[in-house]
Amino acid sequence: MNAINDLRLLSKNISVLNPCYNKSNQNKCINCTLALFRQCRTVWHGGRDVTIEDLAAMSLDHPGRCYCTSNYSSASAEEFQATKAAERLLFDKNGMPRSADTCTVMSQVIADNDTRGPKNAIKRQNSILGNVADGIAEHFPDLGHVIKNSSNEFFTTRDKDPSFKGKQCLTNEKIKSIHSDISHTKKGYCDYVGMENERTKCFRQLNCIV
Repeated sequence: MNAINDLRLLSKNISVLNPCYNKSNQNKCINCTLALFRQCRTVWHGGRDVTIEDLAAMSLDHPGRCYCTSNYSSASAEEFQATKAAERLLFDKNGMPRSADTCTVMSQVIADNDTRGPKNAIKRQNSILGNVADGIAEHFPDLGHVIKNSSNEFFTTRDKDPSFKGKQCLTNEKIKSIHSDISHTKKGYCDYVGMENERTKCFRQLNCIV
């Protein structure tokens, strides 16, 4: 508890920086796959198909390095690793609070806007630092992901609503043209995120385009 209190006091005096943390997450291993295949091949050579019961009884043990570092899938790993990232930015590998030179408080969390990862990271940081961290961190959607979503949405809308189909409606060429204008507008706002006037200007431009 004293360590947590020291960290809270320390966080008042350090600069709020963008986090620098990288965690590799791999839930598959080629050696595990080969070990499973060899056992399946033995069953096939015995003249029968591999059953679910067979797979459950097979071992993934193998010589050499195992490249699997997590049981989480690639899609969900970031949601769990984000919490770990928030912890490691404040604590070292031994669980002790970092010094003022290495302790990092998240302020801008830039990530996809279809994941709970950023919220998990911010929530964990706030739970460690307490009230001193209120309002410090904010999630900003990744620009590339936002642009990709807007492009995909046009195709989804056309597929769901027949009124948008046809030569005079949302053709591929028109979608690409609209998407190009939207991308240009969003990229123009990217350097002014947080400025209310620029945000309003961006929305007005997008409304005119769409």
